[in-house]
Amino acid sequence: MNRKSQVQAVHEVFAFAIGLSMMISITYLFTEIVYPPMAKSTTDLNMENINAHIDTILAMAESTIFELDSAKLSFVVGMPEKIQDYLYYVKIENKQICSRTSNIEADAVCQTYSTNSLVSGSYTSGGRMEVKVLKTDSGTTITIGNEV
Repeated sequence: MNRKSQVQAVHEVFAFAIGLSMMISITYLFTEIVYPPMAKSTTDLNMENINAHIDTILAMAESTIFELDSAKLSFVVGMPEKIQDYLYYVKIENKQICSRTSNIEADAVCQTYSTNSLVSGSYTSGGRMEVKVLKTDSGTTITIGNEV
């Protein structure tokens, strides 16, 4: 092998090594630095949407019970199975709807519900959500939970 072809072979090996190191760097950059904040942001937005969906269901339940002469109302609502491959949990207390995924790093996302009724209960994803409404002289009570 002459000197010119040796130099060419070394040049090709270095070019390949530089290209490979660039690919590894880009892969690391996106998987370790860019993706985690984007995934958290997307999860938080999805949890806010779950909270808004439940708030809409509560408002619908409250307005429906006032339109009916009945003092009791119970219905079942289909809910998403998972949020970004994570199970999630919703708890309502202290005028707050709080959602949290099963991801250990995720924070709870909370919002104040808009109804005037007393609302309580919790729901764990993986099934349908049952909503029970009770109208009494002292006010309306709404309870959420998993369908039994």
